[in-house]
Amino acid sequence: MGRLAGAYFIGCSLWTALTVPFLLTKPGFRIEELEPWAEDGETWRRLRAVFPARIGTHNPDQVFYFGPDGLLRKHDYDLDLACYIAVADYTDEHQVFGRISFPTLRRAVGREPDGTTVPDPAFITVDIEHVSVESVV
Repeated sequence: MGRLAGAYFIGCSLWTALTVPFLLTKPGFRIEELEPWAEDGETWRRLRAVFPARIGTHNPDQVFYFGPDGLLRKHDYDLDLACYIAVADYTDEHQVFGRISFPTLRRAVGREPDGTTVPDPAFITVDIEHVSVESVV
């Protein structure tokens, strides 16, 4: 993946991880709840989201996994930029900034056809130290 494609990939991943679930409430998204998923000793709720064409993203068809506390744990998609590589983004180490919880660690890893993942090596790991939240009225 070239530098420009890499920058696009990271930008889409961060934007999605930092705006879900709020993003999914916008007009034009098609949302469907899927069967629960068991991983890491927890049962996660899964939502399939089909993004509207107006939103730039890795792939319009994505699956989001939410833990028992309602926080985003995992995000599956096929990376169109790199010949449809199956990717799972794990979002961890949630911290509260401006009364909103954000995942501050993101790891993109390979995903098998059955939904399980290949944790090493991670394609990309991103650590977020701070999020600034401003009130818009």
